[in-house]
Amino acid sequence: MEKEKLELYTDYLICNSGFATATGLSAMLEGDLSHDQLTRYLSAREYTSKDLWGGSQSDGTPNRTGRRLPDL
Repeated sequence: MEKEKLELYTDYLICNSGFATATGLSAMLEGDLSHDQLTRYLSAREYTSKDLWGGSQSDGTPNRTGRRLPDL
């Protein structure tokens, strides 16, 4: 479940065009994870960009422009 939380958070950062908050993510998940659960999880340690983007690996399939996009 811990890896799933980080992947959810990373996807939320990617798709959010405004301020990213634990409250906003919790609302988007319809309360499946509470604001407090997310805040505790994210503040348990310091994350690096490698942690956040490590799961965003391309599957090698180019898009219409010929660029490879991460598999989200």
